[in-house]
Amino acid sequence: MDASDGSSAGSFVDLSIPLAESIARWEVTFESVPSTFCHQASRITLPVHVGTHLDAPLHYIAGGASVDQFPLELAVCRAVVADLTHIDKNQAIDQADLEALGLEDIGEAILLRTDWDLRWWGTPAFWEDAPYLTGRAATWLTTRGVRIVGYDFPQEYAIRNIAKGKARLEDFVVHLELLGKGIWQLEYLANLHRLGTDRATLLICPLPLVGLEASPVRVLGVPCIRCGEIELDTETSHTNRTRGESSW
Repeated sequence: MDASDGSSAGSFVDLSIPLAESIARWEVTFESVPSTFCHQASRITLPVHVGTHLDAPLHYIAGGASVDQFPLELAVCRAVVADLTHIDKNQAIDQADLEALGLEDIGEAILLRTDWDLRWWGTPAFWEDAPYLTGRAATWLTTRGVRIVGYDFPQEYAIRNIAKGKARLEDFVVHLELLGKGIWQLEYLANLHRLGTDRATLLICPLPLVGLEASPVRVLGVPCIRCGEIELDTETSHTNRTRGESSW
């Protein structure tokens, strides 16, 4: 099962890439451990940045929050899906591209959708020819009040240089800008097209890996037609919808 085969149960959409030993780019091993008991016990070895994962500020910012400090109030949060599917390969996504979308009342998270996972996931082109975010666009995002930015593509031009051994800290302008402002990053999302809407509620469940800078994460999305059913602050949500003050 690859990133384009995401499944949903009811109106829940799985926005995560399944983890398997065959996953592209990363070394992942699953091992069944012999046991004297009547059950299977397994051991896994994998990088914390494998597949769909959550970047904490500590990833690039010394003294920044670690992934076990991910705020619980963000485990269920509102998100806007920014449609950037018109962006072509190797094309920069600049501030003007985001402004042109006319996004308002974004909520806690913004998900940048290019459908790059549908086109190239599992191939070298996914990393080598991807669109990418500019530093100006990252700076603009920090002014929108969001606390999480998610992507279905490698968001940083410098990522393509990692495999070549040419990556430099200062080249990771998006990571430095967003993580430096305390904004968490959801990397390598999948199936954003299956939400069928530009607004959703997210369920984000990273592992509480104490003192580490990232964690593999299961991300589920609920299209906005049912968002009100699982909002944490239901009283506020009802008031806003009743008064027409919010599109949520």
